[in-house]
Amino acid sequence: MNKKLTAAATAGLLVASGGFMSQAMAEQGFSYDYGQGGLLITDDGDDTDFGLDFRGSFAFTDDFFGYARLVPWMDESDFINLSIGPGYNFAVTPEMDLYGMVTLEHTDNGVDDQGFGITGGARYAVAPGMEAGGSLKFTTWDDGDNDPIDLTGYFLTEVAPQMDVVGEITFDDITDEADSDEFTWQMMVGARYNF
Repeated sequence: MNKKLTAAATAGLLVASGGFMSQAMAEQGFSYDYGQGGLLITDDGDDTDFGLDFRGSFAFTDDFFGYARLVPWMDESDFINLSIGPGYNFAVTPEMDLYGMVTLEHTDNGVDDQGFGITGGARYAVAPGMEAGGSLKFTTWDDGDNDPIDLTGYFLTEVAPQMDVVGEITFDDITDEADSDEFTWQMMVGARYNF
């Protein structure tokens, strides 16, 4: 459990390192209108799997947005994950947004299961054209076997007008004590286009 707490604390410190936030990005604000795609890698200590990661966000107003994510796994052709739902964002400072989402969840790995997720997160302007952030997501499934809490941290940097490169890491089910020495983790590398 100590290794899990150390990893969670380290990720939290990285996310909270907003001392280098830029006023330039703050004036522009954070985009909630974007499409994103990338390659996803996951490892549970025994197996490594690959998938595609497609996401989109659409701002209904300055404060409310819609979000969707689809992950088809390459190694298991019938295995997909889908999340979709509304979100709310607000500025804590000119350089920092907090947001929350409630999503419907669907997974199909030969047996369908549905549930819902609750996510809370933060977005920080780190430097001109750079952003870092993190989130916690609680998911509850209809089958009731596992209700995980996932910790995610990410970093993106602008490479062209409206285009960003994104890197993200997620530690799955950080409260799971079945194996205190290992996390199941996911890493995503992709690109985001801001509309």
